[in-house]
Amino acid sequence: MKEILGKVASGVNKGIATAGVNSKALMEKTKINSKIKSLEAERSELADSLGMQIYDCIICDKEIVVDEGMSGLISEIQRCLESIAEYKAELERVEEEADLAKSKISQKE
Repeated sequence: MKEILGKVASGVNKGIATAGVNSKALMEKTKINSKIKSLEAERSELADSLGMQIYDCIICDKEIVVDEGMSGLISEIQRCLESIAEYKAELERVEEEADLAKSKISQKE
């Protein structure tokens, strides 16, 4: 009987630990995804602004010259893309850490 209760208790403890790992990972992933969405929206707005400047040049039959304004927009777009890539890498790291923690929990006796 003690053996059965010990196994049940061990299973419950593993379940609780796994739920804790999942909860922590979910919170971190939600924060990261929120940052990614914000950066993607910012990048989209910047690209729209850049596109409008290029469109205005075309409509006015002007030569498209990358001036300071366009260059700044391009730099900001690049910054957003780099930040998005960093956050996506962080997202993968969080998932890998959660998977590792869960595998350690399942291996415990």
